[in-house]
Amino acid sequence: MSINLERYSKSPYETEEAWKRLAAIIENDDEAIASDEYKKYCLKSEESLLLNVFGTSYEDSQLLARLKELHEKKYLLKMALDKELFKLKRPFVIEFTGTPRTGKTSTIKVLKDFFQKAGFKVHIVEELTTSDYYKFTLSNIRKNFNLANWNLLILSETYSLLHKAMNSDADIIIVDRGINDRQIWNHCRYVAKEMDYDTMVENQDLYAPMSMRFVNVLVALKASPEVSVYRDYINSLALEPRRFNTFENIKAFNNSMDSMTEYFNRVVSDFVMIDTDNLTISETALTVANAVLDDIFDKILNCVSYF
Repeated sequence: MSINLERYSKSPYETEEAWKRLAAIIENDDEAIASDEYKKYCLKSEESLLLNVFGTSYEDSQLLARLKELHEKKYLLKMALDKELFKLKRPFVIEFTGTPRTGKTSTIKVLKDFFQKAGFKVHIVEELTTSDYYKFTLSNIRKNFNLANWNLLILSETYSLLHKAMNSDADIIIVDRGINDRQIWNHCRYVAKEMDYDTMVENQDLYAPMSMRFVNVLVALKASPEVSVYRDYINSLALEPRRFNTFENIKAFNNSMDSMTEYFNRVVSDFVMIDTDNLTISETALTVANAVLDDIFDKILNCVSYF
């Protein structure tokens, strides 16, 4: 399987070697070996069950190997945190953006379940424009704003949701279309001549420090207009003409997302873009989970005396 994943910032660490060193530290710790977490991490008692579930074909064995690697990394990270080898100074924030119909919401749900099963506290910041607050509160004042100012209000409200979540007891916060996603929409408005250039740039400059402070990794899931629209028809079963998910609108969004790449590379610690045209939702989620685990580990390695 070919995965098109572009990382727009490079870690200074040899991540895989660091994972191996962490595993050696945990495996040589008598207290860790006696713990239930270590048993879950090792998967020894589940080996025969997993082989029965996945089968013995080459494809199944490759998938199982990738899932085992993810599982190992997740529990290594959790045990290291529990043993206070290092600490998360604040919640680790993962923001999602991307082309419609790329499996973004499904991937967020998978990530939440993935981390919660290991005991991480996960908080989801839902997409503002699909929330009840937007539908039943903000929409009532929509008539008081022009399109440009309305988009700026949504950006402000989206930031408020993230800021509130940062005060929770979460280990991991996953944001569905957050402040950087709104910058893409503002760029779309600018290209469509619905927002002037100075206003767009002023708001990029206003929220850049906030993004640098809070957002650890921005995950962008991308699909071509043809694939995105095709998935929209297939997933909804409806053949009526689309109001937004048209070839023209998807192309405009993708162009703006591409135009924002340099900006994102400056305002988040790590920017990962994944082409989902040839990926299933499960393959997309697996790729994202692996990138996120490596990124969490990269961010905290310099706090660990063993490394």
